[in-house]
Amino acid sequence: MGGSEGGPLAATRADEKGRRLRAAVAGAVTFAVVMIGGLLVIADGGPASVAEPSATTAATSGPSSTPSASPSRLRPPTHLEIDRGVTTLSLRWDPPTGAAPHVLDHYEVFRDGKRIGRPTRARYDVTGLTFGTGYRLWVVAVDGEGRASPRVVRSVSTRVPPLAASRLSGTYTSTATLIASTGARVRFVFSHAITWSLVPQCSTTACNVTFTATHDFGSRTVVTSGVLDWSGTAAYTGHWVGSFGTTCRNEKLQATSTLTITMRATSARVVGGLWVASDVTGSIHERVRGCGGAPVASYDF
Repeated sequence: MGGSEGGPLAATRADEKGRRLRAAVAGAVTFAVVMIGGLLVIADGGPASVAEPSATTAATSGPSSTPSASPSRLRPPTHLEIDRGVTTLSLRWDPPTGAAPHVLDHYEVFRDGKRIGRPTRARYDVTGLTFGTGYRLWVVAVDGEGRASPRVVRSVSTRVPPLAASRLSGTYTSTATLIASTGARVRFVFSHAITWSLVPQCSTTACNVTFTATHDFGSRTVVTSGVLDWSGTAAYTGHWVGSFGTTCRNEKLQATSTLTITMRATSARVVGGLWVASDVTGSIHERVRGCGGAPVASYDF
């Protein structure tokens, strides 16, 4: 009898322990802490979940696919100097301080905001400019990745060529007028037209000029020629000897004239960076021999 009672009681007690255990399990709270991809995940009342790293997290943690936007390691070029010409500006500078040769790739030169050159040496000539005009120039150094240094800036103007140093070149017309004369044994022509043909003896500066002049005296013409020597300032001076428009009153005598011609520019245009005379003025001093005495005359043109 004791055996029959022990069986059911044991079963009851076992069932009670099972219920208590299930209740404890059902009422228990399970915490799972998982560190994944830098996130803290807490699972409450269920199996621990694994958090997937977000797209933002993945992009941030991985390497960048775009080039660095950091500024260049180069400092600006130094000691920028500019030699001024009439239509040119010659730039010279020193490399950036401390720039390693393998870092510096080239330079870039700008004029009034526009890039005009990419020299690899620390020099550049700007050509085709207008005389007497201001320009703003700057230079930057560029490394092998195309990053530019800070710029070094200068404002400068081209030179104005002196009018006194104008080249005489081309054909000019003028009228010579007698302004003074001495000597009763000669006849001077009061005025006559002159066509000058002037050819410089150099190609780039003001210099001596070969001249040919046709003097129209109405009844006849006389051609004079020679060299006008440039004085280095405003005046060109030359000489010629021959039979001019002057005649002796004694028609049996033959007058020979020595001319001293002085010429200078009165207006000019710039050609090739230099003034070239567009109009000329001057004088002719004539000394006459052969008529007796020492007649002289002066003409202005």
